[in-house]
Amino acid sequence: MLLSAATQAARAYLETEAAPSLLDAPRIKVHRVERVIRKAWRARNGGPRRHRRRELKLHAAKVVMALRLAEAQQDIEPGPALKEMMRILVTVAERYVEGEVGEDR
Repeated sequence: MLLSAATQAARAYLETEAAPSLLDAPRIKVHRVERVIRKAWRARNGGPRRHRRRELKLHAAKVVMALRLAEAQQDIEPGPALKEMMRILVTVAERYVEGEVGEDR
């Protein structure tokens, strides 16, 4: 799901580079990805201890907020916003695969 959303953002970015008109710019919505991110800590870490759950939920909320900010920026500057969305989605997917869910670097 994460890489699919990143691919959509990449395609939309290429379209905005080709035709930079804000009226024709495609919009990417992140609401489907939000659910995946909010539940990733549960799927990857199994049953984390109670004190760690709060940290993981907070980290997931921060990632979702960063994605929402990039989504909102699409109306103002679609190119950089789509680039930021791609970066976030690919980073989350990489860390999930590496087993580093909830890790700040």
